Amino acid sequence: SLLGSVCDSELIHRVGITIWMGPRSAQSHYLDRYVAAFESLDVEQGFQNLSTLFVTLISKKYYEKKALDDLEQVLRELWEQQMSDGDEAEADPNLSSLHEMYKHLPDDKRMRQVTIDVFQFHLASQANTYASLSWTLSILLTHKEHLNHVITELNTVAEAYGPDFMYSVEALDQLTFIESVVQESLRIAQQSITLRKVMRPCRFLGKALPEGLYIATLLSVTNSEVGDNEPPAEQFDPDRTSMARQASQYSISTFGHGFHACPGQRFAMALTKVVLAQLLVGKHSLDMAALFSFPISIPESTVGAVARALHPCVVNYTKATQKKDV
Repeated sequence: SLLGSVCDSELIHRVGITIWMGPRSAQSHYLDRYVAAFESLDVEQGFQNLSTLFVTLISKKYYEKKALDDLEQVLRELWEQQMSDGDEAEADPNLSSLHEMYKHLPDDKRMRQVTIDVFQFHLASQANTYASLSWTLSILLTHKEHLNHVITELNTVAEAYGPDFMYSVEALDQLTFIESVVQESLRIAQQSITLRKVMRPCRFLGKALPEGLYIATLLSVTNSEVGDNEPPAEQFDPDRTSMARQASQYSISTFGHGFHACPGQRFAMALTKVVLAQLLVGKHSLDMAALFSFPISIPESTVGAVARALHPCVVNYTKATQKKDV
């Protein structure tokens, strides 16, 4: 399974922990404990099956609190090891910057806040970014005409900016069709939720809601309502998002809108473009063939965030034998 290889959770954890805690953190002594703690804290399964959230409520977050303690211990050991090897300037810059940000706090509170930030950064990249990347790639592999369009766009930008175009923000911004593909893939694969904060005590449907309570709500946008001149909602059409923006920017919600927009949208887009470039036209590009068809089934229990496929999406792949000009 290509998607299993590209988006394997161990690989994703290894990338995430290395980015935020340095290469040393990928050693099994740290990585294994980090992954175990992270998986206990990850809310991904809760979005796919709400029944798992009841365990958290019944246990009063016992397992989550213990996992956060375990995660903090791993980070403390890493930081102490880095400090023992030299001064702070020699430590991983991302981890150092977090410690610098919270240097005004006592040691125990500083370490706790660093732990929370590392977890949130990693969660943001893993929970939805890699899922959206998988959906984009799997849907492209079942729509040859759009895949060819993506390859053409990548080759055009490569010719204009050179073979290292994927390291240029300006070059990545030219990949506008890929952005439409990602947006349309997300439209098909998710129904967004958002948090609402109770600003003052009130009653709703007979329930007393205290001030400060956060409520997860589904957006009014279901991503399944289409205009008179648009193709059916179940049809994959990258041009749909541009048409929707012309009619109303709120008729489709993928990364959200306004104050509730996803802060990681630009990062997610850039990462997806870079990975697609590497897989489709890079020097280590692949020839791929999907062993599944579109539409891809989604579990009925999915609520919010980016859905996971109901069945494995298996892909045959080999190293590309020639440059993919179309």
